Amino acid sequence: AGCKTLQGSKPYRQFADTGRAGVIRIRYLSCHQHEACILRSKADDCTHVGIAGPFGDIKLEAKSAPSLPNTRNAMMNAGRDIASEVKEGDVICIEQDNEVHPWVLGKVIREMTFITQQDIDENVDWFSMFEPGDWVIMIRKCVQRQAGSNLYRVSELETWHHIENIRLKLTNKDFSEVERRRSSR
Repeated sequence: AGCKTLQGSKPYRQFADTGRAGVIRIRYLSCHQHEACILRSKADDCTHVGIAGPFGDIKLEAKSAPSLPNTRNAMMNAGRDIASEVKEGDVICIEQDNEVHPWVLGKVIREMTFITQQDIDENVDWFSMFEPGDWVIMIRKCVQRQAGSNLYRVSELETWHHIENIRLKLTNKDFSEVERRRSSR
């Protein structure tokens, strides 16, 4: 990622970091006359403002979004961020460590919470890898209406999933409405 060209910046000669993200301090001429300007520690105290000009703070605009690393840790952190915004009734996509079904869609029925031993005993399959205290979310799994279909329905199957495996929260604009019709027969 970079930033867009600062329009009208050609006459400026001094650029300094303000310590704030995306904001720089500029002025027409550089001052090399005293220590405050040379070290840029207290450039506001410059006694040569009449010669070098006043400072101005400029906000830079991003050219594009920064590219995030596509590491497992970055994806886990993104899953945690999504989980913190998810509410009951939202539809999410979860990545699974499963060659046959690597993705699952589901409607959230319990928001992000710690799983307890009681939850594990009552609601978790024997092969699941949960420990008391894991951050989890419970969904009602969406299944295809028929093999090869792109239409899904919410099933009665309720499953726990680690929040780190959430990859996407779907919104209304991700879905198209399906009109139900009755046969005239």
